[in-house]
Amino acid sequence: LVSVDSDSVPELIVSNPQASHAQGYYSLYTYRDGKVRFVANLGDSASYYSKTGVFLLYYMGGGSEITQYCRLSKGKRTYKLRKSGSDSIKPPNFVYSYAKYSSNRWNSISKSSFSRQLRALVGKKSCTNVSYKLHKNTSQNRSRYLK
Repeated sequence: LVSVDSDSVPELIVSNPQASHAQGYYSLYTYRDGKVRFVANLGDSASYYSKTGVFLLYYMGGGSEITQYCRLSKGKRTYKLRKSGSDSIKPPNFVYSYAKYSSNRWNSISKSSFSRQLRALVGKKSCTNVSYKLHKNTSQNRSRYLK
């Protein structure tokens, strides 16, 4: 359980080590209107900026890396920023590009604009990479850990 947004209800990050890489190993859920609701497949890692509503979708594979910065608001995901890199041009050095999501599409922006907009999203908070102990999904463990 983690506090992604600033409300009093924590979000749930679920890990599935048996999932394929393409499916992603981590998923984010929230509780809204009396129901557990799926928010996003987080991909290869579980990272967020505590109590800002900002979390990351991260994928790395096939010589590329994509990090999408999303906002959680009222139980829904909204894309905000993206940083993507590829080592296909000059391995092993990644060449990054930056984009902002608006009008239902990704629009290229400069690195400095990306940095300013990320700072506006998260302030001075640093990214939290979820470190936790995984527990098997049993009835006893749900009673013990999900209070």
